[in-house]
Amino acid sequence: MRRVILIVVAAAALVAGGAYVFREWLNSAERSRDIARRLEQARTWNENDATRSDAIVALEEILKLDPDCLDAHEQLANACMRLQPPQLEKVIEHLERALEIAPPAEKKDVELFLAQAHLERYRGSSTDADFKASRDAFLEVMSDPELEAAAMYGYARLYASKGRNRDLNKALEKLDQLHALHPDFDDDPSPQELADRLRKALHGDEGAKDGG
Repeated sequence: MRRVILIVVAAAALVAGGAYVFREWLNSAERSRDIARRLEQARTWNENDATRSDAIVALEEILKLDPDCLDAHEQLANACMRLQPPQLEKVIEHLERALEIAPPAEKKDVELFLAQAHLERYRGSSTDADFKASRDAFLEVMSDPELEAAAMYGYARLYASKGRNRDLNKALEKLDQLHALHPDFDDDPSPQELADRLRKALHGDEGAKDGG
């Protein structure tokens, strides 16, 4: 009899445990659907200057629910970069976290964005730390054939921002290499326009450097 009771109790425990696991699964699935809806709404808000602040609030709320939500970190970095002026500290903070949690296949995209953020902060502060972080990241991303052109362009802009003749020449060398390897690559300013500005700067026109 005692053995039967133990079997019944064990079976009840298994059923209860199974029910708990099922409820947790349902809660997790519902939370995932809720986060997906919020992410989509935030993406829409971020496309409009008037609602970008709403997108930032929504994304911060998502990260309270799921601190490791890669999409939320990337979207939040994008939104903060598009503010006027950009909130570069937040951009870099969220991209660094995104880089930690991104799967290997997505790391290079995040690293390129992070390099660009460090470039923008360097242009405002001229700190050696930002220059090195941006340079090293651009060099790393150049190993990816799909992102090579964008990384080369960013690398050229970084050296153009330093302003010294040797750095302007280094930027020009990279732009010439970019044109040879990726003649159809375009940005604002275009690689050709940036190269023309640098050549003018090397000939004494100080207003002709990067500026973009």
